[in-house]
Amino acid sequence: MTQRADAGIPILMYHEVAERAEIGALARKTQRGYILARDDFEREMELLARDGFHSISLSDLRSWSRSEATLPPKPVVITFDDGFAGNFRHAFPVLARHGFTATFFVVTNKIGDPVMLTWAELTEMNRHGMSIQSHTANHPLLSTLTEARTRGELMESKHTIEDKLGTHVNFLSLPNGDSNPFYVPVAQECGYLGGCCSRFGFNDRKTDPFFWRRIAVKHKTKLKDFRDIVFQSSRTLAVLRTMAATKAAASRLLGKKNYDRLYNLVFGVEDQEKSKHP
Repeated sequence: MTQRADAGIPILMYHEVAERAEIGALARKTQRGYILARDDFEREMELLARDGFHSISLSDLRSWSRSEATLPPKPVVITFDDGFAGNFRHAFPVLARHGFTATFFVVTNKIGDPVMLTWAELTEMNRHGMSIQSHTANHPLLSTLTEARTRGELMESKHTIEDKLGTHVNFLSLPNGDSNPFYVPVAQECGYLGGCCSRFGFNDRKTDPFFWRRIAVKHKTKLKDFRDIVFQSSRTLAVLRTMAATKAAASRLLGKKNYDRLYNLVFGVEDQEKSKHP
């Protein structure tokens, strides 16, 4: 299988990576569908390496989108949301073994909490080429925030990461893919250069850099489907687009906050507003 000539750039969206025996307990902290077994993640990274894919950073993607740089053959951006501990214990060693880098979007006020990354771990990851970027300070739905609170979330998280790690924070990931009318101007004011949403799709030079699209890699994503995604098989992508559109329609109908609460209730995830942990 070869990559389509008109292919956009894929940004893969992961959350947690864990040993299979850990998944049951972790499912109380986040949606089970977003917890990937380590051996499945290993097979996906092996596939990318074997088939000649090259991991690129969001800075690389931005430079390319502005026609300021070229990209290697078969580029892919690998991202992780939230900042779960398994990102260091399981994902990081696999990435390093295959020579890949990734972007880790962290919620700064949850760093050091149980099942979450620590600053020491983030320092080690950053030292080995991983990019640590913002997922806000507290992981709120931006649609529930005022302009002032939006600014506070984006500014606090950016400054905290930069102060703790001595690195530049130029990009962010929208919690639950949620946004508001203030997001882009406030993000630009705070010094961000772009951001990732959860909208399904690939990215070309016309894609708004503050709403880069991503493909969620989930617990039930089969290796064949993963291969079809990165090579952009029309048949598989048509199915995934339909599923994504159905989910988006349900979210709009119920409202993002109600949709997330219903999902968490059905799958036994702790109430995010009542629990200290995500």
